[in-house]
Amino acid sequence: MPFSFEQMFMRGTQLACGTFLALHLGGCSDSGSTQPETANVSPPAPAANSQSGVEAATGQVATTDTLNALPPIRVIPRELDWGSTLPEKEVEGSVQLQNISDSPLKIVAVQSTCKCTTTKDLDGQVIPPGGQVTLDATLDPQSSVGTRTTLIKVLVEGYSKVLEINARAEISRPVRVRPQYINTILNPSDTNPDIGVTQQTGTLMVSSMDRQPFKILSVQGRPPVYGPRKNIFDQAAQHIIAYDIEDFRQLDGRYQRYVVIETNRADAPLIEVLLRHKDSALDLDRQLKLGAYMLNLGRTAPGGSVLKEHASREASSTGPIFAVTTNEPGITVEIESQEVNEDSDNLTTTYRFTVDPNKPEGMYYFPVTLYASNGADIIVPAFLSVRRPVTSDDEAGKE
Repeated sequence: MPFSFEQMFMRGTQLACGTFLALHLGGCSDSGSTQPETANVSPPAPAANSQSGVEAATGQVATTDTLNALPPIRVIPRELDWGSTLPEKEVEGSVQLQNISDSPLKIVAVQSTCKCTTTKDLDGQVIPPGGQVTLDATLDPQSSVGTRTTLIKVLVEGYSKVLEINARAEISRPVRVRPQYINTILNPSDTNPDIGVTQQTGTLMVSSMDRQPFKILSVQGRPPVYGPRKNIFDQAAQHIIAYDIEDFRQLDGRYQRYVVIETNRADAPLIEVLLRHKDSALDLDRQLKLGAYMLNLGRTAPGGSVLKEHASREASSTGPIFAVTTNEPGITVEIESQEVNEDSDNLTTTYRFTVDPNKPEGMYYFPVTLYASNGADIIVPAFLSVRRPVTSDDEAGKE
């Protein structure tokens, strides 16, 4: 539910999760993201000489052994698997929580370790002996591709240990890249992961999920270099391309954060691959937490424009995005709209990128600077394919 920015700044600590405030939660794991979000909350200690709602219902008193044990709940299936989904497309899933004891169990709270996941409100729900309830969970994968894993934690009255449910999803575009990221450091040190042997070259396998042939137009805006044992086909369902990370070095000596593969498919014009290197990390401002630290803008024609939604976290403290800029010639950007989700405290900003009619065709990788109302700012990479639509006459001329 959207609300005004004046309300946003007044909310502050109202976003705390009630009695769940002290249950320690770690962040989600995302093979394509940078910083996972974390929250720190923990189950309240049981009050001395007090009787819980479950004890009152059963006439039983919780013992020390009970308090130190996991709640007697069977999770069916044991793991929540959302399966495969597209970036920025929400996916729903569920598991059953079955009470395998002979006493009712009262759920105090349910929370995910990642803000990308929302769960059905089961607070106060009592599961009768032998009964079960459905725990529904929705994943918002945002823009990042790769394997997303998180934990859903269930706190049950009378038990200090939290029930943990593993959840996972595979976020992939219709064209998939393996490996999902380029790891340039081999055999990192135990004390310093940046110390090791740099792997400068390698290959990437680029495949269509539907096995339909497609063409790679460029890699980082340049013609693709194909890997070994590759017969050069203009169109194929699978390509192996070779890379050298020195091709991705910027003028300032640092590496570009993403390697961008451009294809001729309308449903997957650009596929980004994270380049992991100590000299490719973004300069982050912790006061502005983003859902994704890049902007994949897809494709438009010269003279066209693209609308892009982008999320930021903790809107009540960050405030609205009040300005956005880019220094890419022939491309302008402006804020189209902003909306806050009252439940998640996420701000969704819609940006409009407009391309000059005289902008040459190609793939462009350029910086975009976001300025928040709390004084924070951050530079994120954006990439855009500028191509005129292929007409039937163009296709006929190729035959």
